[in-house]
Amino acid sequence: MKNRISMILLAVIMVLTIVPFLALTVFADTPEAEITEVTTFGELLNAVNSDKTHIKLMNDIKNIVPDDELPTKHRLVFDGGKDYILDLNGNMLMVGNYANEFYTDNFSMIAVSNSSNLEIENGSIVFENWYTDYRTAKGV
Repeated sequence: MKNRISMILLAVIMVLTIVPFLALTVFADTPEAEITEVTTFGELLNAVNSDKTHIKLMNDIKNIVPDDELPTKHRLVFDGGKDYILDLNGNMLMVGNYANEFYTDNFSMIAVSNSSNLEIENGSIVFENWYTDYRTAKGV
């Protein structure tokens, strides 16, 4: 009888000690995404182009597209077929443009393609086009 109780107790202890290890292996298979912190539009553009999946703004970012550049150089394209997070962290992302191309038919400053998903969190995004005001100011 003592042997039977000892074996049952030992079996229960073995089951209870193996459960935490099984739970750890389940969670170990899903790695935590590395958070890429950015403070400038150039860093943001590089992070997007480098296919970083979790990007966090550390301050307001304002980018003015120069009138001699095409806005497509400043486009944020998420297309790696992954789930992306753009955490604005309570900040504002502002992109301004003087070029006429900004609002043509199939153009957007943020594009999500190739079965990708983009979640934008906690902040605001502003896109402005001043082409008309610029032309008036230049007398065009």
